[in-house]
Amino acid sequence: MFTMEPSTPTVRIEHEAEAPRGWTFTANVASAESTRTIELRLDWSDYEYWSGGRLTPTEVAECALMCALERLPLSEIPARTDASLLRRHIADFDELLTQRLPR
Repeated sequence: MFTMEPSTPTVRIEHEAEAPRGWTFTANVASAESTRTIELRLDWSDYEYWSGGRLTPTEVAECALMCALERLPLSEIPARTDASLLRRHIADFDELLTQRLPR
């Protein structure tokens, strides 16, 4: 589970399933404003681009949601989304994610 400090959101992946060309994750996300479930899709190509295969898909998914929460309120993240959509909507997403991923 990724957390950054006590007042920041938390992301907990509850379920991981293989999907065509990647994975689908069900995550419980809690922030100061609310708690809700988000379904995140992670394509193999995004996974490889961000992690180079050195991390688990779950680690990348958790970190991707945490990075999104650094830039967007939880209420602005769709209940069903794709990591590539977050990448397109958040200008510095790639840089932020690669900085936050465990080394």
